Amino acid sequence: MRWRCALALLPLLLYAQEDVLRPRGAPVFEPWTEARTPIRLGLEGGISWNSASQSINYYAGVQPTPPTPMDIFKSGSGISPAAAAAVDIGIAPKLGLQFKLGYEQKKWSNSGTKIADCEDPFGNVSPVSVQSHYTVQANYLAIGAALRYDLTPQLWLTVGPVYHRLLGKVRQTERYEVDPNSDCGFPGPDGNLYRVLEIEAEIGPDDPVSAPPSGGRFGAELGIGYRIPLSPGLELVPRLSGQLLSSPRNGDVDTRDWWRGPTLGPLPVQWKGLSLYSVLLTVGVWFTIQ
Repeated sequence: MRWRCALALLPLLLYAQEDVLRPRGAPVFEPWTEARTPIRLGLEGGISWNSASQSINYYAGVQPTPPTPMDIFKSGSGISPAAAAAVDIGIAPKLGLQFKLGYEQKKWSNSGTKIADCEDPFGNVSPVSVQSHYTVQANYLAIGAALRYDLTPQLWLTVGPVYHRLLGKVRQTERYEVDPNSDCGFPGPDGNLYRVLEIEAEIGPDDPVSAPPSGGRFGAELGIGYRIPLSPGLELVPRLSGQLLSSPRNGDVDTRDWWRGPTLGPLPVQWKGLSLYSVLLTVGVWFTIQ
């Protein structure tokens, strides 16, 4: 019985000695947790939905009714690819700074059936339907910085400036097709009439045109992301971002609308205030390195 009591008291004596050496008591072992201000690296890819708009003003006050094929240039939209490499540096438990370097393509287009004048060899003029379509495509180097705020451990918001640098030239294509039931067409260099007219051009910031594309665009980006843990230090992050940047064109375009030439004459026109907005949906893989 004496030995049993000695064995039972042995653990109590050991813990009592530890309390003397460590006044706050025995150590408490907690599970490993991530640093409160980690550094993360991410690779993202996805799509950019783009929306462009501008006003078309007729100087002479004569608004063609119904509208001519030029009317399709008032607006456009499209989807294009986007990719980026990013770094997130924690500066406080819920705050961080994000920096990204990426590639973004901006592409938009529009289509519609409009009305033009058709003049036969005898001078008779009649309206004809023209199926019209245009596409604009520009490639940009995207550089951004943002402040991140964590709403929850998984959900966060970002806001900050973004800069787009034009890569190469802006490519624009146009296609016009006359109603196949009509006897009208577009005169070719050989004197024959063709039902389809296709135009393609590439324009850069330094080309000698009245309103070349902008070489660089500044703006702001607002985003929201959600962290999905895959393993310790590895996350899948879907992100939704909205971009508001300066115009992709330097100035306004002064031109003429010739589509109703036989009845209205060439109409002086100004394409004014081109704007381009984008919404990005990306998915990224993020690695915690600290």
